[in-house]
Order: sequence, then structure tokens, then C-alpha cells
Amino acid sequence: MKKLSAEELQTVDTYNSHPYYAGQDQDWQAVAYRFHAIAEHIANRRVLEIGSGIGKMLPFFVQAKYEYTGIDVSTEAVKIAQAHYPEHAQQFVCMNCCELGFDEGTFDGVFAVNVFCHIPKSKALHVLGQIHQVLRPSGKLVIVMVDVSRPFEQMVTVEDLKAPNQVLLSLYTKSEFFACLKQARFRDITVHEDMMSNMYVCSK
Repeated sequence: MKKLSAEELQTVDTYNSHPYYAGQDQDWQAVAYRFHAIAEHIANRRVLEIGSGIGKMLPFFVQAKYEYTGIDVSTEAVKIAQAHYPEHAQQFVCMNCCELGFDEGTFDGVFAVNVFCHIPKSKALHVLGQIHQVLRPSGKLVIVMVDVSRPFEQMVTVEDLKAPNQVLLSLYTKSEFFACLKQARFRDITVHEDMMSNMYVCSK
């Protein structure tokens, strides 16, 4: 696995210690809404979720006949997802998105919800390059992240968690992340408002 920075290691430690935290505020209705918003843009069937956490999105993609793969850097989150869905356990993989272990052109679509907010900005372009590589020609990328008016990047403390409770928070303005996607050679980039976030949709 590609070496993680100290800030990334602290973030992984927090999510390993609190694997339910990332999705605890999302009821099934909210997850269903997010699924439909993403599936609207990924019409083809082989899909990769980066930052799959405890696996809340899997049932919706399985029911819609997608070939779903979920990856997460948190070993504990992956273990929980595999235990929740034993018949789909092999579809959850512990993997660092800085080093995607898939063949070129494997997926019709890739999506990531609130994942780039935990990736150092210095690595964002590399991660987008990895995604570009595993997408088939004309494949779709969908990224959801919080909308902010000013760029932000620093370690923050999640006050309602016991230690370890520090995570890296990297936030982008719309124009800043749009430029990253363009630099990574994605095309047909559009931005949609999505549940107080921005949804970036683009093609390889």
C-alpha cells in the first residue's frame, strides 16, 4: 500500500476506532436519495465506490443489477461491511485510493462521497489520475463533497468522539476542484447541487 502521510494515518486511526461514524447520520431514505442521484449519471453496470465505509450503498446497487465493488482504507469498516453482507463479502476490499489495484478500463463508473475531504490536496491530482486509469473510455466519475466559499485544509478534532478523534479535512471551492478535474484530463464536467454539497459529474 502506498505510504500514507501522518495526517492520513491519524484519519484512518479515527475511522478504524469509530467505523460507524461516517454514516451514522444517514438514514436509509437519505442513502436511497444519494443512490438515485449517482445512478442517474452512471448508466452502465460495473461500478466502483471509493470510501464505501460500512457498505450502506451496496443493497441499492445490487438491487439495480450493478456489478458493485467498494473499497475503503479503514480495515474495521471493511470488516463490518463484509459481516453485514456475507454473500457480497468479496466485493468489499481494503484499499488505498492512491494506489488502485485494478486493471485499466475496469469500471463503467466510479463514485466517491465525501472522500476527497480526507485526501491531502497534494495527492488529489494523483488520485484522480488513478481513477482515470481504471475507468473505461467514456466512463463516468461522480464525486460529492461539501460546498465551501474558501479553501481549507487542516487537521480537525471531532468533538463528539473519544480519542482518537482527529481527521484531515480538505475542502475545495467549486472552481478549485473543477480545475483539478480538468487538469486530470476529465471532460464534460458539470456541477450539481446535492444535499448541501456539490456533485461533480464528468467523463473520461
